[in-house]
Amino acid sequence: MTAPGSNPSIDGRCIDRQPVAANPDPAPTYHYVVVREDLSHGMQAAQVGHAVGDSCAARHPTGTRMVVLGVPDESTLHRIAQALAKQGVEPVVVTETEGAHAGQAMSLGVPPTTDRAAVRRAVSALPLVK
Repeated sequence: MTAPGSNPSIDGRCIDRQPVAANPDPAPTYHYVVVREDLSHGMQAAQVGHAVGDSCAARHPTGTRMVVLGVPDESTLHRIAQALAKQGVEPVVVTETEGAHAGQAMSLGVPPTTDRAAVRRAVSALPLVK
C-alpha cells in the first residue's frame, strides 16, 4: 500500500514494482487514439482505454505522449482508419460487442511510434478531445 501523498513511480518503477522500460530513442514516443465524439463522455473514456490497451503490445516507454483525437461519428472513424492504412500505419479499430452500440466501431488506436509523419498525414485535421 502506498502512503498518502507519495509517488510510487518516483524510483523509476511502476506501482507493481516492475521496471519501466526506458525509451532508448532520443525522439519521444507517441500513442495516438481516435474516438467518436457522438458518444457520452463516459463511453468515450472507456473506448479510449480499450484503444490504448488493444494497440499497445507492451508497456509504454517512459515519457510516451498520448494524443487523443475526436471524430464526429462512426463513418468518419472508418475513413480515418482507411487513411492511416494508406500511409502504411495499421490502426487497431475497437468494435463494441454488446449494448446499444453492439457491432459499431467506437475508437481506434495506433501502435506507439517515434515516427509521427505518416500518422499526422491522416489525422492532422482532427481536433483534440476535450
